[in-house]
Amino acid sequence: MYAVSISLGSSSAVVAVAAATIATAAGEEKSAPIKLTANSAGHRSTPVMAAFAGNEEVLFGEDARALYARAPEVVVPYLFAFAAVAERHQEQQRRCKMGGDSENGNNDDAEKAALALKREIEEAAEKQFKGSCPLLTGEGDEAQKPGFCLPNRGDEVGEKKVFITAEDMLVGFFNHIKKHTVDGACGLTATAENFSSQEETPQQAKRPEIILTIVVPRYLFQGAVMLNNSQQEEEISGSQDAWRRDAIQWLRNAILKSHLGAVAMHVSVLFSDEAALLAMDAVSCRPHQSHPMANRYFLLPSSASASPMAAINGAGASSWPYSRVLVVKWGSLGVSFTRLCLEGGCLVDEPRTLFLRASQKAVNSPGAEFGFAATSCGGGDAVNLALRESLATTFAQKQRRVLGYQSLSDFPARAQRRLLLVTEEKKVALSKAAQVPVEVEALAEGIDMRDTVTFSRVRVDAALRGEWGFIESFERVLLEYLYLLEPKADGAIDAVVLCGGMLNMPCIAQSLRNIFTQHANMPREGRRLFARNLVIMEAGKSTTLVVDGSQDSGTSSSQSVSNKIIFGAEELPCVGGCLHSYHLALGALQEQEYGYRDDTKSRKNGKRRMCMGSKKQERAEGSRRVWLALTFDDAGKHSAGNQRCNEVVMLQNSIFLYTESNLNALRSAVALQKEKNAPFRLPKTALSLLFAAHTLLPARFFLPVTGERRDPFVLYLFMGFQGTTQQQQQQQQQKQERGASDEENALFHVAPLSDAGVTLPAVEEEEEQEQGGKWRNCIVFTLREREKSDTESSGCEGKTVPLQLVLQLARVATHAFEPPVLGPDNVQTSVTLDLGEQ
Repeated sequence: MYAVSISLGSSSAVVAVAAATIATAAGEEKSAPIKLTANSAGHRSTPVMAAFAGNEEVLFGEDARALYARAPEVVVPYLFAFAAVAERHQEQQRRCKMGGDSENGNNDDAEKAALALKREIEEAAEKQFKGSCPLLTGEGDEAQKPGFCLPNRGDEVGEKKVFITAEDMLVGFFNHIKKHTVDGACGLTATAENFSSQEETPQQAKRPEIILTIVVPRYLFQGAVMLNNSQQEEEISGSQDAWRRDAIQWLRNAILKSHLGAVAMHVSVLFSDEAALLAMDAVSCRPHQSHPMANRYFLLPSSASASPMAAINGAGASSWPYSRVLVVKWGSLGVSFTRLCLEGGCLVDEPRTLFLRASQKAVNSPGAEFGFAATSCGGGDAVNLALRESLATTFAQKQRRVLGYQSLSDFPARAQRRLLLVTEEKKVALSKAAQVPVEVEALAEGIDMRDTVTFSRVRVDAALRGEWGFIESFERVLLEYLYLLEPKADGAIDAVVLCGGMLNMPCIAQSLRNIFTQHANMPREGRRLFARNLVIMEAGKSTTLVVDGSQDSGTSSSQSVSNKIIFGAEELPCVGGCLHSYHLALGALQEQEYGYRDDTKSRKNGKRRMCMGSKKQERAEGSRRVWLALTFDDAGKHSAGNQRCNEVVMLQNSIFLYTESNLNALRSAVALQKEKNAPFRLPKTALSLLFAAHTLLPARFFLPVTGERRDPFVLYLFMGFQGTTQQQQQQQQQKQERGASDEENALFHVAPLSDAGVTLPAVEEEEEQEQGGKWRNCIVFTLREREKSDTESSGCEGKTVPLQLVLQLARVATHAFEPPVLGPDNVQTSVTLDLGEQ
């Protein structure tokens, strides 16, 4: 099975593939075998472009780009961005028809945001690809459907115009990606042009299945950007997650409608900032060893050998328990900032995503409410235009006596377009060389261009910092974003992830690294926005700030660690999406290996499968549940008001068990609390951790009981005080820095879970023999969510849920391991504690 990721940027698409086998699912592979796949033209990126050709044929990718120089009116640039704009236009039309007078204000704001995005894409296309095919509204049967129309030529009067909707054009682009990139990498056969995914032949049904992830920019999806949702809109969507699913559903439908839908076992859609975070896990980008989170991953381990199942046996890596990550993506059309919150290896979905994006055109209205920055900041396409202007100026000065040109506007239109295409190619080469010569044959009036001066890294770096003002614009947008971040009092930024095509320029990468280092070291009054030990992660390395001296007055030095695998900065989101597909593929293989495959074989042979053994049945059920949880494959089983298929319950504070042989420490803590009215504190040596903070529920812990006990068991349970998790991490970091030796004398601020100890009645040990061994007792702690009654259930209204801690005295055979499932015969006595809402 193949894990495939397609990253759709504004101007280019990248495909990554990883092969998943049963061996990798068993944990034998040390790292995910992610490889970027080149298209049939030999390039790892495919232009997201389309072009009308003769006989109603539509070209895509490299073929469409080649037509721009001589026939720009038939070329559609920024195809995916225009398709997203068209979908937002149609969605707004539907909302206006369904909404009443009370929603007119909200519809007006959303319409303004959609119109501002449409104008931005159109102006970018006009500047970068002057004279290209515009986005129009269809007529007749295609009324109210935005799309593209073949320009009417002079000799085609009276012929029917060729109109293709934006969605159908995007479907054609996906077909092109499958044919020219995915098929060769995954061993798939070409699909017929008129093939329908609903009518599969037996040969087509045998095709290797793929797990597909589509990575898209966040700013193109209104449901994921809007910050101020009205109450009525939230009721319609059910939750913020439901709004996101609604916003990307059209894209999923386009994938299923294309040839990819016939071979995709499952389709996921990730935003580029989330995928960039996953890419840091895929390339093993880790902080320096001096950092407390060294050798830890964010969301997913880089291979099956470090999976959560392996971690249970003590062989796997662990995740960051708590972090705030700023993802900076600087692409072709602008720069975006997204803050992502992580807890216990899970991405926490915030009610209001703190997202801001700046493009080459400043947007004053509707402003940051819809993710638009008031400050302009161009991207890679703006650099192309500036480089083309410099090339044209240099060429005009050299040939001023022959041509008489003064500026770029004096060049013929076709010469300007040819010069732009050459500039794009040479800019990529300049990121890896100190100087790149430019040669264009017969550029203007038969005169060749031979330039060896303009594309010099020293000159371009100086222009980026000074004349063109890209670094200055970035700093202004960053300050605007930090102003929005100031009211957020839930932790400083622990790590910054830099990605996007602009980061391929060493000058840009170094400048951004210096900017964030200055902000981390800058003294501030009040809350610090960046951690002093900030980690700056890039495509090739990570830079960790190491504090020398005290946390407040010490200076910071930097330590760099190279990544194990290096990709391009614009390729990182695609790599992260492939890691996501890879883990889904491993889950699918395990599900097929333990359950689905055996059941299918038995049915084909006409035999009823015999009852499986308990161990195999456990694996089959577990793998099936893992697959359903990973893919959220329970659509339609929940009502609109109770959609929790993609939520997890997590313990916020740690739970401890008092394990001291006597009660002296407990009595001293009680006396001290009564005497000084101080918080209830217990020494670390007297407590044993049962469930750590950020543990996913349900969770279970076995405590063996040794010796013969005829007296009741009295257990004292405590929960860490709210907010102590971050304090303990900071204390641990400070102790590591100063080498303190009094760690054993540390006191924990805890709260008892019950007014008195929890008593489990003693049960005499039975002398019965079973399979040659005696029974042995153990205490089982099960942490779970308390089931709500029908009257209590109200969907996803809040972020807290009621929890229960179940204590059971169980017996198991001496020779057997602790069973994952406790039957009625195993449990001797049980006590339940309600922990309230967490």
